[in-house]
Amino acid sequence: LALADKMPLTGDHLKLLGQLFEYLRVIECWEDHDAGHWEEHSAQHASSLGPCLAATKAFKALMKKTGFMAPCKADTLDILELKLTSCLKEILPNEVIRPAENAKDADSALVFLCYPLDVVDEDMGAKILERLTKCMGHVAMARYRKDS
Repeated sequence: LALADKMPLTGDHLKLLGQLFEYLRVIECWEDHDAGHWEEHSAQHASSLGPCLAATKAFKALMKKTGFMAPCKADTLDILELKLTSCLKEILPNEVIRPAENAKDADSALVFLCYPLDVVDEDMGAKILERLTKCMGHVAMARYRKDS
């Protein structure tokens, strides 16, 4: 919202965002196994990493636009962008590759990485959409194959 000039950016907002990015760095979010979006098992989900990358890129753009200095360590945003981009390149077009027993090659949650987050290029977006044909039924679309 601040990047689109829809919300003023106060010092409190800026401080909170800086703390958020430091937190993502400290927990090494690019290595984190989470429960994803309504998942049954903890795993490293591309659909969870994508929003972290999108936020990092948006905040970097906001800092450039406003001329503000990011209220976090000087290399935090660059480290997050590098590590998250690298991790997504390894996982995509899959949703999960680690741990192997929870691997998922198609998940509708990945659509958000194409739009509105825009963290994948057109070629990867096409691969994600192609894989989602496995989730399509004759009436509707499942979140992922064998979704309950």
